[in-house]
Amino acid sequence: MAYSGNKGLRRILKASQFSWQGLCATYRHEEAFRQETWLCLLLLPLGLYFGEGAVEKALLVGSLLILLLVEILNSAIELALLLVASTWLLLLFF
Repeated sequence: MAYSGNKGLRRILKASQFSWQGLCATYRHEEAFRQETWLCLLLLPLGLYFGEGAVEKALLVGSLLILLLVEILNSAIELALLLVASTWLLLLFF
């Protein structure tokens, strides 16, 4: 990876900016991520309401965050396989 020259807080802020841009791009281009985001926003207050203790609330909210993370990983794997398959097909027929 190329060295950007950023150190300390500036590096953290730049990384946060790039992460936010990635989440926005995922929201724009992935229908399943959009649906699950709205589902999580709907279920988040319910998890906080029905959770009886702090641990139970954390587990309920954490499972929603894991759902979004798994969807992002799934999209990344799908894209990687699509790129590999298309390259393999190009090599096969040419």
